[in-house]
Amino acid sequence: MRPDDSTIQRLKAEHGEVYLVESGGVAVVVRPPRSPEYKRFRSLVMDEKRRPDALERLTRDCVVWPDPEELDALLERRPALAEVVGGKLLELAGAAEEVEIKKL
Repeated sequence: MRPDDSTIQRLKAEHGEVYLVESGGVAVVVRPPRSPEYKRFRSLVMDEKRRPDALERLTRDCVVWPDPEELDALLERRPALAEVVGGKLLELAGAAEEVEIKKL
């Protein structure tokens, strides 16, 4: 299921830049991570005991549709979705897989 046009317009008005992420017939709308959320993600990644929760926390921080209760149910059915969405959120935060460097 995807958000309807009025929902998309509302999300744009509330959050500015938003993106539709679809995987395996499931859709969520995210906004790019803000600096504090990215810092929390990095902190979780550095903590060996909390590392498995890092991408899920980032996903929960940045998904703006569906609502948190629906997201909980979705992640219960498809727990790996947090990794897929989290990976895309890292790209939006500037963590590109391909980086070019040129000597000047």
